[in-house]
Amino acid sequence: MIPTGGIVLERIGSCHRCGHCCRGVFLNFGMGHAATQEERDCALDFLRWASFHEGVIVNQIDEDNAEVGFDAPCRHLTFDKDGKSSCGIYEVRPRICRDFPSKPSVNCPGFRFKGSSETSSEKKEVYDEQG
Repeated sequence: MIPTGGIVLERIGSCHRCGHCCRGVFLNFGMGHAATQEERDCALDFLRWASFHEGVIVNQIDEDNAEVGFDAPCRHLTFDKDGKSSCGIYEVRPRICRDFPSKPSVNCPGFRFKGSSETSSEKKEVYDEQG
């Protein structure tokens, strides 16, 4: 269970060994903090500008959130003869790798999240692009 601002996310699914998580560095870019429409327009313009650059990937998650990624594969990412990925340092990989994804991400087709209010046991699927 992952607490995120009043909602507890439960990660469900499994790794498909696609390697998407290790093909680049992705940073969350939230626009919900923009106080004015001008600030929001500026943030959207930044995302548009960033997407014009070679090796930069912009994934819009929802109206207020995007991921900005850099095409920079991990040096420990390997693939077997069937194209399945694995980690060359799996046993000692960083925590961020072990926990990925810790929230909905368009870069991970194997996991979905169900959320519930910290005060309610009712579950609601909050992200399910792949299934």
